[in-house]
Amino acid sequence: EPIRDILLRDFKIVECMPEKIQDMERRITAEESVCVHIRRGDYVNNTQFGVCTEAYYKAAMRAMSERLDHPVFYVFSDDIPYAMEKYSGDDFTIVDINKGKDSFYDIWLMSNCRHNICANSTFSFWGARLNQNKEKIIIYPKHWLPSIIPEGWIRM
Repeated sequence: EPIRDILLRDFKIVECMPEKIQDMERRITAEESVCVHIRRGDYVNNTQFGVCTEAYYKAAMRAMSERLDHPVFYVFSDDIPYAMEKYSGDDFTIVDINKGKDSFYDIWLMSNCRHNICANSTFSFWGARLNQNKEKIIIYPKHWLPSIIPEGWIRM
């Protein structure tokens, strides 16, 4: 927390952003956006961390829906086919425009959502940690590293 202002100042994208990123950022900032980060990839077979369950994501989205008027869930994942299969409908936008070396744009877009539902992942943590919304609600999984979680985040 003591260096958060420095982090916010220094971790900015200084190059010109592609139009598709700017368009997505405009959509995200115009709605009651909730970032949902789903990490699967190497976590599917990882016995130390494991993948956050569907029950966790459903409970977190339900909690957001109870606290917010008309939330729109922006789903970021390293497993887009899985995300598309599980999260469809008017309340969901699958963000699948950044791949490979452009994945850093996802953290920037995640940080621009008004609220965050985190996976047990540092990628997810940084997306939420760099969120500057003063009224943000951030939910994180109970089976993660509580020592790095800022005060006020909701453990679920």
